[in-house]
Amino acid sequence: RATQTPQAWEANVSGAELAGSLHLPHAKEATLVLNLERMYINKVEGSASMGSKGSDPRHWPALRIDVASFKYADAELGRLHLDAAKRSGGLRIDSLSLVSPSFQVNGQGDWVVEQDKPASRFMLKASGDDLGMQTGPLYSPRAVRNLFLPRLRRRWQAARAALSQINPSV
Repeated sequence: RATQTPQAWEANVSGAELAGSLHLPHAKEATLVLNLERMYINKVEGSASMGSKGSDPRHWPALRIDVASFKYADAELGRLHLDAAKRSGGLRIDSLSLVSPSFQVNGQGDWVVEQDKPASRFMLKASGDDLGMQTGPLYSPRAVRNLFLPRLRRRWQAARAALSQINPSV
């Protein structure tokens, strides 16, 4: 059920994967607000191309998202809170938190496009009893091997090349 106001669409949704209220502003510079009881996202295979508006943070509005029960693939991730503001090139993540009975993740960062390439930078603090068991699909050995290590290698190679210009013995 949705109603239109002069400023936004207001909607209440109730489904197996998404339930709660949505504030969808008409103005592009206004904040999209989601207050949800649950959000369950199936595992996403592959990645969207930069040609896709969904994968380009320059096309996203400012966000304020609160989800009481957040699930990605088979991982029960608990309560999600996200505050993101528009910035040059994309979004500044002012606040990101995942809280469950067994772990907690807090942080902030940026999701941007720089020189026509996607770039994400985050400072995260995680604590808990067993992060690997709770966030398996996100931190599995396969994810580390296929996603994080290649990026780390590329960054190390770029840093080493830059350092070798300063000090050839590197």
